[in-house]
Amino acid sequence: MKYLIRIPYVQPLNKETQNETIKIIMELKKTCIQFGFSENISDLVVWQINGDNMAPNINRKDFLLINTRVKQIDGSGIYAFLDDTKVIIRRVKEGLNGKIDLINDNSAYQGYENIQMLNFEIGNLEVLGRVVFVGKIL
Repeated sequence: MKYLIRIPYVQPLNKETQNETIKIIMELKKTCIQFGFSENISDLVVWQINGDNMAPNINRKDFLLINTRVKQIDGSGIYAFLDDTKVIIRRVKEGLNGKIDLINDNSAYQGYENIQMLNFEIGNLEVLGRVVFVGKIL
């Protein structure tokens, strides 16, 4: 349908899967995206949470829309990161010293404090984008 927008599912980039077809996981009404978000539709990707490190705010099986135009930490918020094999979702808290904290909302998991970000990377994590929407499974 011409009124629907197909949003691709995030694929961690590695040499083995780089040329594979991106699967489409979500179709949304064009008006929902255009009026609900200021983001460019072509910059959005979808990710479904498969862990509980962000519970109770983001739960297993919830869907996230990620703005991939954001390639660096731009204020505190929830961001998606890529490493070689997976997507990692963390709350980012910016410090006054130019360093950041990566926080799991679930207190059962330890976060990382006072991390220096260099060249859009944090250690071996690359910023995939900023989370702009969370869709809940009821």
